[in-house]
Amino acid sequence: MTAPLALKCPSCASSLRTEDFDPAQGIVKCSYCQAIMTLPGRTADFAALGPRPRMPLPARVALIETVSGIEIQRRWFTPVVLFLVFFCVAW
Repeated sequence: MTAPLALKCPSCASSLRTEDFDPAQGIVKCSYCQAIMTLPGRTADFAALGPRPRMPLPARVALIETVSGIEIQRRWFTPVVLFLVFFCVAW
């Protein structure tokens, strides 16, 4: 008798659960990282899943499209920095 096979997500290596499998659509959706995979021997209709919703960016983060790709800018200066500079000089 062999032990059951534990399937893992190729994106995050977490164990896939029974609820992650959708044999009707032929897909597996990882409940941890939301990665979508197709079942072997099946073709999935990804159009039926609909478009992915746009995620809001965190505060002080901007995406800028440049000629060479996408640039991620994060503004680091806040009023707390002034306190930390004073604290470091005093220390």
